[in-house]
Amino acid sequence: MLDLGARVLHEAGQDDFAIMAFDFSSTERDAPDRVFESMTQSCLSAAGHRPERIVMVPEEHPELAHDAFIRWWRSADRPRALLFADDVLCDVACRAITELGICVPDDLLFITESSTASRFHFARKVACLEFSVPQLADAAWDMLAGLIDGRSPDAPVRYVEPVYRPGETL
Repeated sequence: MLDLGARVLHEAGQDDFAIMAFDFSSTERDAPDRVFESMTQSCLSAAGHRPERIVMVPEEHPELAHDAFIRWWRSADRPRALLFADDVLCDVACRAITELGICVPDDLLFITESSTASRFHFARKVACLEFSVPQLADAAWDMLAGLIDGRSPDAPVRYVEPVYRPGETL
């Protein structure tokens, strides 16, 4: 999804953008470290391998996205576009955008990852990269039904294509 977001931003003429993402380095978790390392590498890749373009928020404190956004916005060398790697981060940062009185999209372009169930309380329609919850449920059900019928899965994962839903923010 980060690659799709980067492509959408590039197509909109925004080659220098930042990514706000969760920092999983200190998170207590059950999943293997390689899963979180892969997420970090995906973020770096989408940002053109420029770590200074990544705004990290501790995963266990999403409310810190508010202050992280304000610090990023006030920094002298910030890009004009921001890709939120999670809809929770976008929702919290939207409050900061409103408080700062930023005119979107005149002063800032942004896009967020979300699910079709996500709705934002924001003055503008938010551009989203999202997965369809019913499509994910269908894919999971098909995999489960196959296992119950004794069929081994074709692959350990099932790929569900994300979609881009345009909004006024991009």
